[in-house]
Amino acid sequence: MVTALLTGARSTLLSAETGQSYTCHSVKALRQKRHRCLAGPIAKAIVTTQALTEHLRGWIEDHGGYIHPDVTLSNSPAFGCRGVVTTEDIGEELVSQEPLLLVPEELSITTSLAKERLHPLLQAAGLPDLEDLDAVLPLALFLAHERNKGQGSFWQPYLALLPQQPGCAWLMAPAELADALRAVQQLVGDEASDWDLRVLEAQQAVTIQARALAGSYGSLLNVTTDDILWGMGQVLSRCFGQEPDLAMLPFTDLCNHSCHAMAPNSYVGTEDGKPFVFVSSIWDDQPRPLAVGDELFISYMANTPPLTAFLNLGFVPEELLAPPLS
Repeated sequence: MVTALLTGARSTLLSAETGQSYTCHSVKALRQKRHRCLAGPIAKAIVTTQALTEHLRGWIEDHGGYIHPDVTLSNSPAFGCRGVVTTEDIGEELVSQEPLLLVPEELSITTSLAKERLHPLLQAAGLPDLEDLDAVLPLALFLAHERNKGQGSFWQPYLALLPQQPGCAWLMAPAELADALRAVQQLVGDEASDWDLRVLEAQQAVTIQARALAGSYGSLLNVTTDDILWGMGQVLSRCFGQEPDLAMLPFTDLCNHSCHAMAPNSYVGTEDGKPFVFVSSIWDDQPRPLAVGDELFISYMANTPPLTAFLNLGFVPEELLAPPLS
């Protein structure tokens, strides 16, 4: 089935186990270091990436999280797209002692949460529940529903920063897809000779799924086929976890991928037992100091076939490429 083909990238299971030990700062101390660039309620007309980023930062900090004041969302030097970059130097001592992103898990959007929140609405309307669907679909439906609430959604600060067009190959315009296929064929070789057809098959399959969901739930949840395709693209290109429960991680999933970086991990606060997702600047298992303009990467742990990665992400991570023949 198509979701079996498409899921797998970013298949990171959050774990309490990590090789990094932070002893200098407790979660409480990190919260006290909060840096707020915007004070008070933010106006509805937020149009710049900087303002949206600060709105998201404030939302996370208001719920007990921490975003280092010298990291922000901007153009990625490595990829020519958005990424999380530094505005000031961050030295080795600091990155050895504390994470740069610390996001409460309660802000995550998971498949199980999507089912829980949508169940009473579907039950009241006499519609089938979502229990038998693959994990991608309830989460995609919920994302689309929440995005269309606008300011009325609890997750609006996060949803407002998700791209209008996810990076999935099956969502690319023909010219963009042709360029992406040419680039990946140079890396993958003959294995990618029929990927144009595989992309078309995936596009047709997800469209059928989105139309079916829109037909069943669109009127109740105020979502269209295009809205659901947007949600599916976000989930398939950004989610972490594995069936049966996937997760969208605010701010964390704005980081770009490097196989040299560390995957997001989990941490339980010693003061209140509150679980967090954290991101550290780690490169090949060593603390990585960051200069102005450097990018904070995470590993998507994309242990998946190259075609699946291309369908999900729009590129093939270097660690999935076969080594050259000697």
